[in-house]
Amino acid sequence: MTGNQTYKYYQNKDGNLQIQTRQIAKKEYSHISQNYTAHCWLPEGKILVGTDQGQIILCENNGEIKRPIADYPGDGFHIEKIIPYSKGFIIVGDRGQMIVYATNGDASEPYRILERLPKQDDGKMTED
Repeated sequence: MTGNQTYKYYQNKDGNLQIQTRQIAKKEYSHISQNYTAHCWLPEGKILVGTDQGQIILCENNGEIKRPIADYPGDGFHIEKIIPYSKGFIIVGDRGQMIVYATNGDASEPYRILERLPKQDDGKMTED
């Protein structure tokens, strides 16, 4: 579950499901919106959390923040859904836009934007 100032997820501890609540409130990340709008588990066990300002936060499997994703869509991109796939993840915005991310093998910045959909050409939408 995601929401304003917190996100929650279930964790299996010794065969019992427990709700874990986390807040991302580190001082160095104070510029990140606290309105969390989406999250997902990645295949390698890490968690992604998206915000209403288009920011994406990579967290460890225990919920602790690892780092924000530097290559993010930015203000005006309200993340509604994060979908993992074998080579990365896809974020979906509130106006039907999608951004596909792929892993790049760089441990300091593990994901980069691969494609934005729909594509734009000189401010006009195309149907590619």
